[in-house]
Amino acid sequence: MTLYNKALDTVHEFVKNENLRKHMYAVAEAMRQYARKYGEDEDKWAAAGLLHDFDWEIHPTAEEHP
Repeated sequence: MTLYNKALDTVHEFVKNENLRKHMYAVAEAMRQYARKYGEDEDKWAAAGLLHDFDWEIHPTAEEHP
C-alpha cells in the first residue's frame, strides 16, 4: 500500500464532511502536479496535500487550527 493510499484510508475513516474531502482531494492532485513539475516524489507530495486539513473538523477556526 502506498503512502497516499494510507493517507486516503485515514481520510475516509476520520473526515466525515464530503465537501472537506473534495477540497482535500483537489489539493492532493495539485500537489501531485507540482511534484511532477519539480521532479519530486508525487506520492509523498499528494499525501501531504491530502492530509493538510485532516483535523479541520476538530479545530474548525484559524485560531484553533494547528
